[in-house]
Amino acid sequence: MSDLADLHAALDSAGSTMALSSQDWGATPDFAWLYGILVGWDGDPSGGDVDQGGGAMRELAARHDWTDADVERLRRLHAAVAGFDINRVADLEAGR
Repeated sequence: MSDLADLHAALDSAGSTMALSSQDWGATPDFAWLYGILVGWDGDPSGGDVDQGGGAMRELAARHDWTDADVERLRRLHAAVAGFDINRVADLEAGR
């Protein structure tokens, strides 16, 4: 397996573990931040359950004193993880 494929597998494994855990990932700022990166607080756009009002994200931001800039950064980081397409690994490794 390539380094990028291993990275994809690691991110997928961590996200799946968090999503299936009974842990309250919103309870502390550090757990909430990690969950936001790996799983996301805005819902799943592919499942049609995106929270357009930002309910969960808005709630977590208020609870943990995240600024608008923090929320935007968290959404960007999550988008990078969620958008990591394993099918592009060969292209990335080939420099394409």
